Amino acid sequence: MENFLAQKRGEKALTRAQLAARVGASEADVARWEAGELPDSRCLLPLAEALGVAVEDILRAAGGEEASGNADVAENGAASGGGGAEGEPSALALVMMKLAGWFLFLFAQAIAFVPALRCLLFS
Repeated sequence: MENFLAQKRGEKALTRAQLAARVGASEADVARWEAGELPDSRCLLPLAEALGVAVEDILRAAGGEEASGNADVAENGAASGGGGAEGEPSALALVMMKLAGWFLFLFAQAIAFVPALRCLLFS
């Protein structure tokens, strides 16, 4: 991924500081992403838009796959996640787990809020 993000940033003639400002992150974040760290899920879409690529390309590059290629198809017909070692989740799986965690958190907050709202409205 380090070569992919740095290459795309270079093609757009952006400095790390300029890219960071467009994405809403710090220059240190951009440096970490270019060094191979997966961007935070909130930064994926703005980063993809700033670099003119698809989010999937960033995730594929983070998973060690060729960014412009298609995901490999395993023998069972499912697309492989691109995880490194056996049992290691892919970049896409990590993002999906993080999003699922946020969804569950928000759902729990909504469940806790409804009884309090009902008490206020109908008391």
